[in-house]
Amino acid sequence: SMINDCGSGTTFWQFRLADPEKVMSLSGNQGRGGSGLPGAKEKLLGEVAETCDDLASVIQAIPEEHIFERSIVGRYPLKTWLSRPNSNSNSTGRLVLVGDAAHGMHPNIGQGANQGFVSAASVVDMIDKVDKSYRKGDGDNDYRTALANFERHRKPRADLVQTYANAMGVLQATGQQVLPQEEMRAMSDWILRNEEGESAPVAVVEFLKMFEPCDHAG
Repeated sequence: SMINDCGSGTTFWQFRLADPEKVMSLSGNQGRGGSGLPGAKEKLLGEVAETCDDLASVIQAIPEEHIFERSIVGRYPLKTWLSRPNSNSNSTGRLVLVGDAAHGMHPNIGQGANQGFVSAASVVDMIDKVDKSYRKGDGDNDYRTALANFERHRKPRADLVQTYANAMGVLQATGQQVLPQEEMRAMSDWILRNEEGESAPVAVVEFLKMFEPCDHAG
């Protein structure tokens, strides 16, 4: 059900395909997603016409500009979240990426927003620590120190969660299960506890070191 004016009175339908080859053949934008893509409606109708007349009627009644093709993708961890010098500046680390900009991940395990909140809290905490040290006369108040500390403190864990999310997204799309259920549960518990200094499940870490997303069709 909808609340307030957000989609009030509107019915949303989702037509999901998990077959990567079929997704690409039906895509109106080479799998990149978009709204009102030419040909998307016609291809959907061709897919369902012979199997479900009711669904075909629904799709037929929807204006093509109201059909949104959704594309879910993952991203490799970035080498750094900190800005680097360019032709106009010799300064390093004046800006830092946070949240999805730093560690955008597949939504399979539902951790995108959670990890964003943790990163936001962490960068504020690091700035606060540098400021308090400066006020005590210990060190300077260069916020670049805080941003560097944030990256050093937060990035290894976020990279691991991001890699795990992307791997699980690929495996979901292909229908494969290469990790035992108990190891997946152990990894989920580790992510949710968010305890400092606690190592992630060794078996999962070793698996992720060997996992190459581009080797899988999903």
